[in-house]
Formats: sequence, structure tokens, C-alpha cells
Amino acid sequence: MGPYSHYYLAVKLQSQLHPAPAEEYAWGAVAPDIRYTCQMCRDQTHLAPEVLAELPNRYPRLASFVLGYQVHCRLDQIDVGQWLSTAFPLRILGKRLSPQQATMLVEMFFLRRGVAGPALSGRHNELLADLGVAPEHSTAFATALQSYITAHSLDGAVSAFQQIGMIENSRVEKYRRAYESLRGKKLLLAILLWGVRNTRIEQRAVEHVLKNRP
Repeated sequence: MGPYSHYYLAVKLQSQLHPAPAEEYAWGAVAPDIRYTCQMCRDQTHLAPEVLAELPNRYPRLASFVLGYQVHCRLDQIDVGQWLSTAFPLRILGKRLSPQQATMLVEMFFLRRGVAGPALSGRHNELLADLGVAPEHSTAFATALQSYITAHSLDGAVSAFQQIGMIENSRVEKYRRAYESLRGKKLLLAILLWGVRNTRIEQRAVEHVLKNRP
């Protein structure tokens, strides 16, 4: 999922998880993707279930941040592309959605819905430090991502991905083409977004997170 998708779903889970302070929870809910800014491997920040379960005991003073962090990692257990491919007849495309198209399509869906949620605290902390994240990376990532979340702009999606390092320069055009190919075909995009809605992706994602809580 893209950054806004993670933020959107985390906000939707607030009423059931009751995080406090909310700004720390929101920051934790996007923080694992700081790996792009730090140029770290995915498994360095997207932790295994058994490690996630231990975080509250290891970082009791970071309860709200840890809760958001767990939400992010559990959402990333979902194979979004597979959900989309089985939800409606993608034969209209002539082929299965690429990972880039699936990411951008779901991001478009949640960007269009929009959600009012807390700001990101962006505070560097012990957990991030233990993962090997430097304070300057926390600041840079949080600043760029907060700007994107506040604007929640379709046009700014790819630029935001590039700014936080989610897309390597060599891959920017591949993502941009995937985005433009979807946005430029309005009827097709409307059909695909209708399909995303009918996957019940928001409901199923929320249920997945709650079901997999320790």
C-alpha cells in the first residue's frame, strides 16, 4: 500500500484502538516506510509478527507509536494485488494489474475518499534509533509525508513517492506511466475504482488488523 492508504486505514482504526497521543500513533502508522528514505531493506523495518508482538514490552513509553507501527506492518501482510484481481473481472485490461498499478489504484481510491486525522508527530525515538534510523531521516521523512497527507493530492502522489525515496529515480517514470495510464482513461479508471470499492478493501483491511492483534 502507498503512504496515504496506510494513514487512511490507521485513522479509521482509531475508534477501536483508542491510541493516545494520536499524533504518535499516526507517526507510527507510516514510520516503517522510512526505510525508503534510509535506503534500508524491507525486513529491517517491516518486522515479523513475533517481533511486533514484543514491541509493547520493549518500548512501554512508546505505546501509541508502537500501536501505529503494528497497524502498518499488519496492513502490509495483505496482498492487495490479489484482492483486486479476484474482486472483479480484470480481463477488461487484457492482463493482470502490475504491482505499480495496484499500488497507485488503491492509493487513488483512498485519496479520493479522504480522511481527517491527526498530524504526524515526526518525533525520533528509541525504536527508530534501534532500527538504525538517524534523527535527520525521521525529520526528512515526516516532513515530506505530512505535506503529502495534508494535500492528499492525486497529482502529487508520484512526486511524494519520489521525495520520500519510495521510488528510485530509475523507476520514477515506470510509476508515473502507471499513474498516468490509469488517470488518462476515465471510464476504465471509474470501473477500476468501482471494483476497488467492491472488494470492501477498507472493511477487510480493518478486520485483518483487528483479527491479528496479539
